[in-house]
Amino acid sequence: MKHLETLLLQAGAVEENSECIRIASEMLLAGEVIAFPTETVYGLGARADSAKAVERIATIKQRPPGKPFTTLVADVGEIERHAPHCPPHAQEAACRFWPGPLTLVLPAAQGEWVGLRCPDHDVALFLLRKCGVGIAAPSANRSGRPAATDARAVLEEFPTELAAVLDAGPCRLKTPSTVVRVDASGWQLLREGAISKLEIAATLGPPSDREDGPGD
Repeated sequence: MKHLETLLLQAGAVEENSECIRIASEMLLAGEVIAFPTETVYGLGARADSAKAVERIATIKQRPPGKPFTTLVADVGEIERHAPHCPPHAQEAACRFWPGPLTLVLPAAQGEWVGLRCPDHDVALFLLRKCGVGIAAPSANRSGRPAATDARAVLEEFPTELAAVLDAGPCRLKTPSTVVRVDASGWQLLREGAISKLEIAATLGPPSDREDGPGD
């Protein structure tokens, strides 16, 4: 779906019940795709429980099929809803690093995996709480291009494809989250980002490395 004009919602001193959060949450719940800030980079957001909305993100990003998107959640308590068989040491990592730039790839239903993260950004957290659902949120860029770290870059990348952009200024970290895959046998670093491998190892112990995981 293309929009004649993307709505720019200024969210400088936003509060949980502000008008821009209400508008953005209603768009998300209606199946629209918006962009919003986290502490790492801006993300494209769609409700994670809608296959149609998630497919719309993949189309907008020009993302190859078959690669899952990270789901953002409001707090550690939501892990069980998305990954009911989450290992205890993954819960420990979430309690240690969330809210923050750590994506945990965890066992989900039917042998699948789900990437979860709780962002350390008031706008993102307010939006998640207002929506009441997980938000599928890959970085705001077309596949293979740099992730946007401010609203202007988002609008330049996606001038007509998004329903709205929540503008809260530049991202604080300007670097992607660290991605760690965790199961009952241990953990593997899939992407080193804002949190170092040594910091993860201090909580989870030595890793067993492997390569794969959610894309941008």
